[in-house]
Formats: sequence, C-alpha cells, structure tokens
Amino acid sequence: MKYTKISGTFLKFDGSQRIQTGVHYASQELKLADSKLVIRTFVPGNIIETEMLLDGPEKLDFKTTSDDPKIPVIVGTFFDSSYEECVMNSMLPEQKIAITGVVSKLDKDHGLSMKTLVDSTSGKVVGIMEERVELISREAFEKAISQTE
Repeated sequence: MKYTKISGTFLKFDGSQRIQTGVHYASQELKLADSKLVIRTFVPGNIIETEMLLDGPEKLDFKTTSDDPKIPVIVGTFFDSSYEECVMNSMLPEQKIAITGVVSKLDKDHGLSMKTLVDSTSGKVVGIMEERVELISREAFEKAISQTE
C-alpha cells in the first residue's frame, strides 16, 4: 500500500489564471491477482474510489473506472511494474476537451503529473493541470485524513 499527498494547480490560459485545486490524500493498493490498482482519494466528506484495470502482456496498459461520475475514463501505459510513471489520455466529451498527460517520478518520494487540456474542436490549449505528488507514511496519511473527516 502506498500513501500520497497531492497538491494541484490549474493553469487556465483564458484570462491567465492560476487556480489552486487544493490538497488531497490518496491510498494506492496493487491487486496484481485481480489485475488492478485501487486508488482511494480522500476529499472533504467523501472517498472517491478509482480502479485502474491492468492489461497487456506485462500488465502495464490501463483503463480507469471511478465511482465519481465527474472523473472521466482514462487510458494509458505505465513505463514499468513500479506503476509510478505513465502516459495517459482522456476526454471530457460534454466540454469537448481532450486530455493528454504524463506522470513522472522526480525522486524516490516525489512525482509530478502534468495534463494538457485541449479544445477538441479548435485544437487550442485550454490549460494545464499540474499535480505534485508526495509519498507519505501511513501515519502521516491517517493523521491527514482524520482532519478532513
């Protein structure tokens, strides 16, 4: 089981806005026998569960499903079986937004997720979602989520 602290910023190009999306905490459990990663994201008053169904010859390709209808299906490929770095794609069809992204490991405890949002009709970049990911201890995770309940 891995525990993370995620801090996000949305860079909205229209109006040159920098919007802080807050801090969230998540747990990640690898269930290799079931070919999936289960991510539970703790937001104030709610827990969002997302499953990454692993596929392909080395179980590195994935497709997500979430119990939160606002979270779109994401497809992608992990670089290796550590399941820490990947490339991904998604769509927000109602808003006509295409999303491409990458998660990169910066060091043993830190990563960065960058997603580019593009208007699928015009091809214009709408914004960039940046999330800083920090691996934290189980104790730090439990303390943090107890304060958000």
